[in-house]
Amino acid sequence: MIIITAGENELEKFISAMSFSINVKKKSYMDDVKVVFFGPSEKLLASNNTDVINLFTQIKALNIDIFACKNVSDSFSITPKLIDLGLNVSYIGKIVTDLLKDGYTALTF
Repeated sequence: MIIITAGENELEKFISAMSFSINVKKKSYMDDVKVVFFGPSEKLLASNNTDVINLFTQIKALNIDIFACKNVSDSFSITPKLIDLGLNVSYIGKIVTDLLKDGYTALTF
């Protein structure tokens, strides 16, 4: 499970996290990849940044499970935008907790 929190002020870290997510799936380094956008990363994803959208499109094409936190997206008023992009926008506390209990490791950017 890759948790991306990096936002606009950490664009390089955000891009690195997205690239890592793509590569571990493409090269089968991990059997099951899940990406969680949380906090400032959600706002960056909704910003229409061309580089960000291009990477996000690649992640979607790989059928990676993608989540965003509804509480955060609601506070930024971006929930409809994230849903339109194809994210599973949910209250992710339980989702992340269940994944950790199921043996997933959290890698945070």
